[in-house]
Amino acid sequence: MENLKQNDIVSYEINKGFCEYNVDPRPKILISTGTGIAPHLSLMQELGLSGFINSQNLIVIFGCRFSQSDYICKNELVTLKDKFGVPIFTAFSREQKDKMYVQHILESQQRQIMSNFIEKNFKDIEIYVCGNSKFLPKSIDRSDN
Repeated sequence: MENLKQNDIVSYEINKGFCEYNVDPRPKILISTGTGIAPHLSLMQELGLSGFINSQNLIVIFGCRFSQSDYICKNELVTLKDKFGVPIFTAFSREQKDKMYVQHILESQQRQIMSNFIEKNFKDIEIYVCGNSKFLPKSIDRSDN
């Protein structure tokens, strides 16, 4: 990925219902919705304990319906942002007229994601997606630019 340019084709694989993480310093993008954040929180704790977490190798994108009732991981994500400077992006789908989902965050924050990872010549970027397996992978796939 070190020579990746806009509009290049990137190969990836979707493993439904299974998530095996690499606890190492490689850069990671964690995308989750609802309770899909649980395995990502576990990974973030492991990365923190191992000293592999910082603002240059992790981006978290989380979505749920309502910030007041469904954002159950808010304290953990705020701590992650405050302690390590990790960029945290949230989408609350039912709090505005036009629904906002994680794929909209991917589209709107594309430049920051590119500058955090790809422009720094990282070769092995890992992207983990956890959430509703019926809609999320297809939606993320469609947001690919």
